Amino acid sequence: MRIKDGSRVLDIGAGTGTLSVPLAARRCTVTAIEPSPVMGGALLEYRAQQNTPEITIIRKRWEDVSLQELGKPYDTVVASYSLMVNDIGEAVAKMQQCCRGTAHIFWFLTQPLWAQVNLGVWKQIHGTEFCGEPTADCLWQALYEMGIYANLAVEPGCDPALYPTIEDAVKEFHGRMNCTTPEQDEILRDNFTRTLKKSGRGYFVDAPALGAHIWWDAKKSNSPS
Repeated sequence: MRIKDGSRVLDIGAGTGTLSVPLAARRCTVTAIEPSPVMGGALLEYRAQQNTPEITIIRKRWEDVSLQELGKPYDTVVASYSLMVNDIGEAVAKMQQCCRGTAHIFWFLTQPLWAQVNLGVWKQIHGTEFCGEPTADCLWQALYEMGIYANLAVEPGCDPALYPTIEDAVKEFHGRMNCTTPEQDEILRDNFTRTLKKSGRGYFVDAPALGAHIWWDAKKSNSPS
């Protein structure tokens, strides 16, 4: 993202501090938006371990944060796989309003691996089609319609999750797919037995998954209404 040392940075959905802590170590003034107490606690532990300068944490959802709370505009605003919001236009407009430099969104370019699993068996389990995640092409089009003509770069997706056994995969997706009966678990078990690949470290979903880095210069883009 070419963030300069000492920049003023807003990290939306900061999670455990994957971006916030290294940026603080580079003397950036970092504000982290993170509503989860568990994630926020892990962020503070990580910051303490690295002995970086303080990070301001706003423990709210991005939708609930006001511009007044954020203070003066930021040099860089980042949302990395965190904009799970009902109104993407409203979320992006707020990013634009609090940014005096570049804004960055990282999102799925293709369906994430867990969604690809759901696509394969959801109808068998629930009798309806699984609609999947809106992907980065939808996000880019939304930006375009707002007068924001953003750049897009394709990036490798996350490494697939590893499961020591087939049963471990069934246990995780039992909750992900809202399973409630042994018959539904058996559908998952049969699917995983046929589709999961095995490595020396465990079973994994063997499917392509790509991400996207979308960014724009807030100063040069039209102000969204």
